Amino acid sequence: MNMSRRGLTWFGCLLIAAGLCGCFESSVPLSPPGKVHRDGALVGSWRCGSNDAKSDDAAILQVFPFDDAQYYAEWTEIEETTRYRAYGSRAGDVILLNIQGLTAGSSAGTWLFLRYRLDPPGTLKIALVSNESLKGLDESAALKAIRRRAADDTLYESWTTCSRQET
Repeated sequence: MNMSRRGLTWFGCLLIAAGLCGCFESSVPLSPPGKVHRDGALVGSWRCGSNDAKSDDAAILQVFPFDDAQYYAEWTEIEETTRYRAYGSRAGDVILLNIQGLTAGSSAGTWLFLRYRLDPPGTLKIALVSNESLKGLDESAALKAIRRRAADDTLYESWTTCSRQET
């Protein structure tokens, strides 16, 4: 999906309208925090959605360390900032991020799952667990399927690509 000037913020879309975005949402995370250490390479400032430095369609993702396992993230698009908690869960050889909104008005208690790849260096590729790939499964069966299929590219919907911003 492309970033849109009039669109919902990326993470806001994740938490408020996951069904419309095609994102799978859950009432529980894949695991409690603390099972996976934070990836220091993810921490920093990222420009997402547009490679044009002058484009108004780009958003800024800032990822901060919170503790050894968790991140605090801010997504800013068109002067609106939303805040999130994130942490990793291991599913086989894959680390998925559990995402939960912290901004008032977001769907409290809702969890979404994303896979990120830092490839090539300085590029962050984000894909969301797709609701379509889990069609017909109840929440418990869907969570089991996510853990089992985490390495399967058909589980995900590509969302956005970001480039590291110099600070």
